[in-house]
Amino acid sequence: MGGALGSLLLGTVLLGSLLPTATAQLLPPLEPPREEPCLPLRYNPPACECTPFEVRQGDLWSRVVLLDDSGADLVRTLVAEGKRDAGLGKVTTWAIVGAVTSRVERCPLGHPHPRLEVRRLCAPVPEEPLPAPAPPPTAAPPTAAPPAAPPTAAPPAAPPTAAPPAAPPTTAPPAAPPTAAPPTAAPPAAVPGEP
Repeated sequence: MGGALGSLLLGTVLLGSLLPTATAQLLPPLEPPREEPCLPLRYNPPACECTPFEVRQGDLWSRVVLLDDSGADLVRTLVAEGKRDAGLGKVTTWAIVGAVTSRVERCPLGHPHPRLEVRRLCAPVPEEPLPAPAPPPTAAPPTAAPPAAPPTAAPPAAPPTAAPPAAPPTTAPPAAPPTAAPPTAAPPAAVPGEP
């Protein structure tokens, strides 16, 4: 009887694993969760009274009115951070998960601005790790240097000597005007008969 019962149980398990269960027939197959796109949002207050927030759609930035759909006062935090950074001369940008609705609000100048339902901030993009620093250059192992000789007293330095006073500049006496040489007398003429 033990063998028949074991065979029956084994057959039930095998048959049950091959047939779909009632639970599997009621539930749809699981789908991987869809990632919601992160939208770039910035605080960029205009000179007028329009909304200070802009969302980038494609290559263009469009002004939007924020609606808090986060349940955590996220919009209030974004406004506070944006105003703080604007006071420092910076434009603050976030990546948020949200949806632009088809409803619009008009600013005091009458410009239509779509509403943006802010759900949450996107997870920060992990920074790429910096490359590891290059290893320090390998230096030759230190060798034992011969012990330094004890310092010896240097001979006393000779006292500085004063340079002799400079001789006053000399000037050459004025040159005498050129004079004519005195005429030279011709040697006396030889007298005949005299040596």
